Amino acid sequence: MTRRLAVPASPAFDATARGARFRDRIAIVVQASPAAIFQALHDVALRDMKLAWAIGELRYLPSRLFGHMSAVASTRPFLSTLIDGGTLILCDDSPRELITGSAAQLHRVNQEPRRFATREAFDAFSDPAHEKLFMSIRVAPTGRPHEHWLVLEHATQALSPLAERKFARYWRVIKPMGAFVTWLLLRAVRRRAERMAGASLGPRRSWRAVRATADECVRALPGDERIPQAIDTLTHGVTIERPPHDVWPWLVQMGAGSRGGWYSYDWLDNGRKPSASRIVPELQHPAIGTIFPALPGVAEGFTLLATEQERMLMLGLPAPDGTPEVTWTFLLDELAPGVTRLLVRVRGGPGYRFHGLPLLLTRLVVRVVHFIMQRKQLLGVARRAEATVSHRSAFKTPEGEAAYLAAYDAAIKLWPVSYEEVEIPSRFGMTHVVVSGPKDARPLVLLHGYWATSTMWSPNIADFSKEYRVYAIDVMGQPSKSLPDQPIQNSADYVTWLTATLDALHLDRVSLLGMSFGGWLALSYAVAAPQRVQTLVLLSPGGLLPIPGQFSLRGMVMVFFPTRLTVNSFMRWLGFTNRPGETDTRPVLELMYLGAKHFRVPVETSRVMPVMFSDDQLRSMRVPTLLLMGDHEVICDPVTALARARRLFPDVRTELVPRSSHDMCVSQHRVVDAQVLDFLSRKPTDDGQIAARSVA
Repeated sequence: MTRRLAVPASPAFDATARGARFRDRIAIVVQASPAAIFQALHDVALRDMKLAWAIGELRYLPSRLFGHMSAVASTRPFLSTLIDGGTLILCDDSPRELITGSAAQLHRVNQEPRRFATREAFDAFSDPAHEKLFMSIRVAPTGRPHEHWLVLEHATQALSPLAERKFARYWRVIKPMGAFVTWLLLRAVRRRAERMAGASLGPRRSWRAVRATADECVRALPGDERIPQAIDTLTHGVTIERPPHDVWPWLVQMGAGSRGGWYSYDWLDNGRKPSASRIVPELQHPAIGTIFPALPGVAEGFTLLATEQERMLMLGLPAPDGTPEVTWTFLLDELAPGVTRLLVRVRGGPGYRFHGLPLLLTRLVVRVVHFIMQRKQLLGVARRAEATVSHRSAFKTPEGEAAYLAAYDAAIKLWPVSYEEVEIPSRFGMTHVVVSGPKDARPLVLLHGYWATSTMWSPNIADFSKEYRVYAIDVMGQPSKSLPDQPIQNSADYVTWLTATLDALHLDRVSLLGMSFGGWLALSYAVAAPQRVQTLVLLSPGGLLPIPGQFSLRGMVMVFFPTRLTVNSFMRWLGFTNRPGETDTRPVLELMYLGAKHFRVPVETSRVMPVMFSDDQLRSMRVPTLLLMGDHEVICDPVTALARARRLFPDVRTELVPRSSHDMCVSQHRVVDAQVLDFLSRKPTDDGQIAARSVA
């Protein structure tokens, strides 16, 4: 899921309102285009915001009673009412921003607004008894498709010290009420804009045109020069409500058979095999000359002639002499933030004949057949690219998302070492990784406990990052900054996800460390992909013994009744008690609470829980392993778990960490860090084993 951008500032407004001391800004999210939002802004009337109208009537009732202000018709557009009252438009950059200015004695009951014929007269006005009010109404992208910020920002400049003192008293009283009325206005604009957007999208769902415009048909496209004298040129297009980078992956993986399909009539051009419904990572980087098979089971097909990342893809059907007999160009134009126009043009060379038909029949048949197949393909690409629009946000509400991300940022800033945050895309979503340590050091990958996020490693990261390049990965599908798309449904999907993440980080063999659920995940990965794991460290992992019922019961209570009380109770049972002298775990607990309350865990992923590994699986584990468990562990009997590991693991060293439970990474982090670093620095013995031992 794409992360929402912060509300942007307006350089134009900051320059216009320079020197204004009293400022406020309200912003909401609107699911509509900038044009629809601005149209709604011009249309919205007082009757669309009855509560705001009532508040305004109370505020201006004294002025109306004394005849200083006339009544306002509820049907008149709000913006027109402002302008009629003396507000001057200073800058009109519709549909992006509208900046207005007015002057009045705002601190008085009877404000006596002034009127100005020109911008110059307004700028020159300097009566010391007055204040100037500047207002910006603007639309800005949120970074998510079909979604924009609607921002109303106002700033007041007193024209004398006396006016400033009077307005300051008025401001303390009126600011909360003004913010509330502004919010009501923005909500009214949003309701109207989203109704307009919904109405405009309605008819298109039953019949979606792929006809190119007249300008598009005569526009020169890449590939035209490859066949200067074409027997025919066919151009089609579709508008897709996604940015180009979300459309591009579907184009580059086209092709029959082992590729993604043509997204057209699969029974005709893909051997009845359904075209791909997901992005295939291994097909995302075709080289020039790559064959896109026309039909399954054949080597012939379209050759990739040229490509421009996220912009243009040109395919060609070669003639016997090697020159293109047909060119097929796909071009992506970004019409607006989050909206793409996909143009497709096919051109036939002078020698092309459809199955040997004469020229006139070739042109006739190709026009009919190509339109049918091309229309289906364009709609197939659009449907797949736009499918992510219907995916629900990883968070239940925008407010919950903002609260969670703010808490995450606050928690990660407690790390005692420098770090960078990177995001790795895959078909499962966007994976968030926190990276620390020397760039040329050996890689150490950390997988956190259930719902704990990478911020749980705060007590350990300083020691780990001294000699290692540490990659703390937020586990996909759990509350964190990793945002799920296609849900993980089983442990095999977790293996695929982690492999894709390591590949994107350019990591071949790594030392892998996992805690609790992350330990189960790390062990699952080492069993499935031992060639990618050099050494394995397991801290109180799941999967060695059955999970006790009390753990499941307490966890269910926390999930179904997400309160600070249930979260803190569960974590206290695990051993996290914030004892004096220990690392403060409250930021991690707050994140767990906010995650339980606001994060929408995919149902399929929520069912993936640590299952007990079989004896055969553990015997097959050839990666040198360190296993640490607290001597008061509650998720299983630690002595029994260590004994099973020593009996079955071919190459394991076990440690019983004293005076700790599931919290040993915090309460005994110095002991844990020392044991981990000692293990990672040791070389195997002559027989390839690392001796098992226990400390108390």
